[in-house]
Amino acid sequence: MRRALTIAITIIATLGGNAQTADQFFEQGVAKGKAGDQLGAIEDFKKAMSLHPQLAVQIIERGLTMPDNGAKVAKIIAPNLVFLNDEYEAEIFLATYGSSKDMKVDLDGYNELSTASPSLVWKDGILNYSVKATHEGLQTFSGTIAEKSPSGRMLNYPFSGSYMVMKSGVVVSPTKMNVLYRGVRNPVSISVPGIAPDRVHVDAIGGTVRPDAREGKGNFIVEPTGGSEVIVKVSAETDGVIRPMGDFKFRVKEVPAPLATIAGVEEGLVSVARLAAAPTIIPKMQSFDFELYFQVTSFDLVYQVGTDLITKPVTGNKIPDSDLDLISRLEKGSRVLIENISAVMLDENNRPVQGITPKKLAPISLKLN
Repeated sequence: MRRALTIAITIIATLGGNAQTADQFFEQGVAKGKAGDQLGAIEDFKKAMSLHPQLAVQIIERGLTMPDNGAKVAKIIAPNLVFLNDEYEAEIFLATYGSSKDMKVDLDGYNELSTASPSLVWKDGILNYSVKATHEGLQTFSGTIAEKSPSGRMLNYPFSGSYMVMKSGVVVSPTKMNVLYRGVRNPVSISVPGIAPDRVHVDAIGGTVRPDAREGKGNFIVEPTGGSEVIVKVSAETDGVIRPMGDFKFRVKEVPAPLATIAGVEEGLVSVARLAAAPTIIPKMQSFDFELYFQVTSFDLVYQVGTDLITKPVTGNKIPDSDLDLISRLEKGSRVLIENISAVMLDENNRPVQGITPKKLAPISLKLN
């Protein structure tokens, strides 16, 4: 704008005379200015003023008010989204605003059916537009700022804007189930419609919560720490203010006990050779949403040799070799029981999960064949 003003003042010195031809040069200069040909516009304006000195004032006004693209439009700085019953605020300003106090603002359009009456305050070249968002959906507004030029002519600057009004809402859902399990890295997806994931803040009462780096933004890991419920608290940052979005309660349940297996069976017939080849008790989760692993830490081995019923407590998860030797001598049809099985849940590093009570597994009843 400063460059345009300097050019316009410089060319006043070339004033001259023929009104009709001067008007033609003036219109050509305007057209070239809109097309981006600034040097061509200057030459035409020089010729216009050399033929008609009175055009100098108009050319100065043109240099003061015409942006590079030729449009006379006020600029708006405002959010695109506002929550229901919050205040929508926009700043509308003129890039060419000077010291003139002869300003007029007309608001010629806004959604009267779904919007409260707006407030308009003009100060230091900025029009502050504010209104309470009373209804959901797309809202629009428009108007005109009129400024009195040095020649006394009113210059009009139209403006228009739109924004979306929505209820403050949040979606919190466990990724794989309807409850949270103790001792498990429970994946939870959390989103607030219209809010970027990095502006959503999550905390928990009765548990811990952290971002799930593997799944990306909007995904979290929640782990209960005690009690029978976890409250997930969600807030969101909008317009520099952190607003609560809601609290969400989840019941806490214990992980179900896995099923004990040995030599590939849960119970029933098994050969001595197969038992000897796979003597380790392996717990397996049945129809569970998580991939969890348990390890047997102790059990009782029960079998009969002659008239003697042997019950041997075993530490670990494997039938000892000495007992396998005795079992191999039993007749077909003999019973072998594995009972009082205790197992611990393992974490991702194959270590027992702290704070989780070992599980008691159902016994295994085998019949040698």
